[in-house]
Amino acid sequence: MKIKLLLLVCLVGALNFSCSDSDDTIELVAGKLSVTEAKAGDELTISGVGFSTVKEENRVKLNELVIPVAEATASQLTLILPKEAKTGNLTVAVDEKSIDFGVLKVLEEKMFLMKCIYYDGGDFIVTIDPVTGEETPFMELPKIANDVDMMYSSLCYLSKTKELLVAVRPEWPVDQYKILKINVETKELIEYDFGEIDELENLDLISDGISEVYLVKKYESSMDLGSYSTINKLNMDTKELELLATVEGYMLYGTAIYDGGKKMLFLNGESYDDDYKLMSLDFSEKTVKMISLNYPKHFCRIITAGDDQVFGVSSDNNKESLLKIDLEKGTDELFIQFEDGEEWYANACYCKTGNEIVFFLEYEGDDIGGTERMFKVNLNNKTTSEVMFKDNQNIWLGYPFAIYN
Repeated sequence: MKIKLLLLVCLVGALNFSCSDSDDTIELVAGKLSVTEAKAGDELTISGVGFSTVKEENRVKLNELVIPVAEATASQLTLILPKEAKTGNLTVAVDEKSIDFGVLKVLEEKMFLMKCIYYDGGDFIVTIDPVTGEETPFMELPKIANDVDMMYSSLCYLSKTKELLVAVRPEWPVDQYKILKINVETKELIEYDFGEIDELENLDLISDGISEVYLVKKYESSMDLGSYSTINKLNMDTKELELLATVEGYMLYGTAIYDGGKKMLFLNGESYDDDYKLMSLDFSEKTVKMISLNYPKHFCRIITAGDDQVFGVSSDNNKESLLKIDLEKGTDELFIQFEDGEEWYANACYCKTGNEIVFFLEYEGDDIGGTERMFKVNLNNKTTSEVMFKDNQNIWLGYPFAIYN
């Protein structure tokens, strides 16, 4: 009996030793990252072998920044990229073991803008940091024969192909319009010639920021329609235009894409001094309808902030204000009253980094002035801040478009 008991003890001891030895030899093996590029606030998953199921025991670092793990299994870690994150090497350590997952590129939000230096100083694309206002040159645009100031217009972006699109403004004596496609990584520029124009006053190029492009063509007054505009879907590969809607009116502008890229908002009026109506175009149904608000209103810009917030800049009795618009209810409410009623608050875009609407404001100088400062409205707490620009005489910044790059 004693011999049997001794054998049993030895067997249990051997099993314990075997299990302990197996645990000690579990290797930490790198799998892959769910993405190689991400921005602050994005969810990131890390796959591999040998992670701890106790999330605090997994030490994830991006450079020297420690990132808390939100969820953990033995084969996968989930985390949220913090706003302090910068591009660098991502490592995971468990106990005394550590593995390197390579470089994670952290995309930072930049504003791309057109920069026009008056009196034949040239046209450029620049980037501006939405936090500091620091300007960085991106590229100079080709010179145009018989150039007048601001011949380029309608800067927009396609994240799917990482390309900027720029339209050439059809001001007389220009008899045709072109669109430039620029790769933001290689700066390769391709020119698309769309041929002659017929009684066209202006055009606006709009994108959903991902892959779809729309062209608004504004025509001179005709005997049948008076002044009118057409909204078209543009295929950049074939240069084909699909007519989505024809809209009567003197002005169609202030366009913005919303509802997940399914609809377009725009402003329309009968004359320059007229009150403007807020309109909506459903892309799939090709139907235009007016948004019921408490008119009259003299809108000068519509701005979408994310997928569910819409704001309008309104000018009434020399008072400029930012209105928050509820499209479903057909209501608007004062969000903030601008102190300076002489400014033109139509040159703006939304930046996700600080959840802010950023306005580019001009001044009138001894000559023709220039873009003076960046004025920001925080949508979380309604506070405002501004950044002054240096050496901005006779320099205009416009068509801001915020992207992550």
